[in-house]
Amino acid sequence: MRRLGIVVLVIVVGLYLVPNAVAVGADSVEDVLDSDDGLINDYVNDMAFDDDEQHLYLGTQNGLSVFNIEQKEFVDHLNFSSSEYRNNVLDVCTGGVGVYLVTSAFDYPVKHYYRSSGVGHLSNVSIYRPMYSTGLTSIGVSQNGSVLCVGVNGEGILVYCNTVLTQ
Repeated sequence: MRRLGIVVLVIVVGLYLVPNAVAVGADSVEDVLDSDDGLINDYVNDMAFDDDEQHLYLGTQNGLSVFNIEQKEFVDHLNFSSSEYRNNVLDVCTGGVGVYLVTSAFDYPVKHYYRSSGVGHLSNVSIYRPMYSTGLTSIGVSQNGSVLCVGVNGEGILVYCNTVLTQ
């Protein structure tokens, strides 16, 4: 009998310590966006909303797709290379001015994208990488754009401070 009391106590304490989970029901899905709707590729690796939540940036295996939330349509698609393999977007983040991407592109794996007057602009971000650094995997940019962090496969992160990440 005493053992049963201990088991009940452990279960009650365990349930108290387990964080609450939020369930999202299958019936709450509003829409599915895929290549039939204009998504550049159905394999989405990462996504990010811009600050005013007007656009959703979708990093895929074949490049970047930009979805206008209000208009409910894709407004831009970007490939970076003539080689399909080099168009893989591994990570997407917003910060500073625009969106930053880590891609599988060989020469310039970090890209900067921003929209101005309804037109998308893409540029390469030139960063110093130590010779030992292998493939880049992720990216983070502070809101003011002064700190850029890039994840390196198996090597931690590279931190660039006082950067000038503007248009």
